[in-house]
Amino acid sequence: MVSAPLVSITIEGWMKHLKDFHKIVDDVVAFDSDPHDHIHHVRRLLQCCQEKSISLNREKFKFCQTEIQFAGFKLTSEGYSVSSEITDAIAKFPSPSSRTDLHSFCGLVNQLASSTNEIATALAPLRPLLSSRNDFVWSPVHEDSFKKAKRLLISAPTLAYFDPNKETRLHTDASTIGLGFVLQKSAEPEAEWKIVQDFLVTWKVDTQ
Repeated sequence: MVSAPLVSITIEGWMKHLKDFHKIVDDVVAFDSDPHDHIHHVRRLLQCCQEKSISLNREKFKFCQTEIQFAGFKLTSEGYSVSSEITDAIAKFPSPSSRTDLHSFCGLVNQLASSTNEIATALAPLRPLLSSRNDFVWSPVHEDSFKKAKRLLISAPTLAYFDPNKETRLHTDASTIGLGFVLQKSAEPEAEWKIVQDFLVTWKVDTQ
């Protein structure tokens, strides 16, 4: 028996000659700006699968779509945002009743933190509760912080794709909470800057 990670790496090696595609675990997305190019692109991808005896899930196969769900995000021609399935899960996430519950919520938040650059501030009051040195006592302040973090993730804006032909700028910052960056792209002629990605690394509670 071959492990799933090994199979995934092998498949990626077989497809490395194909351009404009991304693979995460066993999900693959191929993209083009021109419909005719896309048809040829998908044909090459399918030929590769046939030659290497790679099976595809017919129910998950989508062709010539302008909007798809991929790796927890909704991808469109305008940009990408957190998928509705994940935002629904966040909206239904109950208030943590234990440190384990809070770790689960923060783990989910960290996966999606690139969708908003305000999440670190919202989570700050919750961080002391993650430490085993502190008693887990859920207060109204923690509830407000929890609800604010959920609102930020649910209402996060659509992020822009990186474009090497557009002007970009990078903001960096560091604090007692952690450090991070925000990469933005010029959206001319609208004369505004759109977020391409932001990233945050928070310090361990016990080292703050």
